[in-house]
Amino acid sequence: MLNRLAVLARGNEERTLEYLTMKSTAERQAAMKARRQAEGQVKVALWAGVDQLEALKAAFPGPRGGIDWQAVIARALKR
Repeated sequence: MLNRLAVLARGNEERTLEYLTMKSTAERQAAMKARRQAEGQVKVALWAGVDQLEALKAAFPGPRGGIDWQAVIARALKR
């Protein structure tokens, strides 16, 4: 791994430091979770049928072919 890092940095100390201080995926996810909790948000999970999910995708298209859950919430609360 260090050999790969050396090749990527190519003698650029600033870039090397950037690679060495990068956060892991778990650290980035933990930071995102902490930010959302600080904003007063709560994670919600639900069970739905395939037909229901397809209908939601059609009515509220979201990123990467998913569902725009903020739009679903806004519509449900009529905001």
